Parts: sequence; structure tokens; C-alpha cells
Amino acid sequence: SLASNVSGPQCNASVDLIGTCWPRSPAGQLVVRPCPAFFYGVRYNTTNNGYRECLANGSWAARVNYSECQEILNEEEHPVPEEHHPL
Repeated sequence: SLASNVSGPQCNASVDLIGTCWPRSPAGQLVVRPCPAFFYGVRYNTTNNGYRECLANGSWAARVNYSECQEILNEEEHPVPEEHHPL
């Protein structure tokens, strides 16, 4: 496998509290994953990304940067009468 010829420490595959899967990664790498689609009943825009650093010692940074992840507001909060929808 590709992983066998990577030297040095690695972060093991891990799932964070939000449910994002972080793949096994070489130390020192900033890993990018899509934002969660759904969390605590809120939809998020999955075209944006979360970031997590695989630290030099082969452990994951405790903090995941989800600052780019934006809620998709439910349309029910801004109801539009059916007749006003564009055809």
C-alpha cells in the first residue's frame, strides 16, 4: 500500500465529535475534509471545508477548524407563497 513507504509519524484515521472522518495522514499535514452535511438538526453547505492539522508527533490537533462551514437556513423560516415561485 502507499502508506507503507511513508516514513515518520502518522496520525491514525479518526472520526471527530461531529462525525467527520479524518484519514490516516503524515505528520505535519493540514488535512481538508468537506463540512458535515447535517449536524444537530442543522444543514451545512458541504461545498466548504473543515481543516485539521496532523501534528509533528503524529497526533491530531484537538481543534478542528470548521469556520468555513455555514448553515443552510431552512426555507421554512422564510416562506414564499407558491404563486410567487418563478416558473
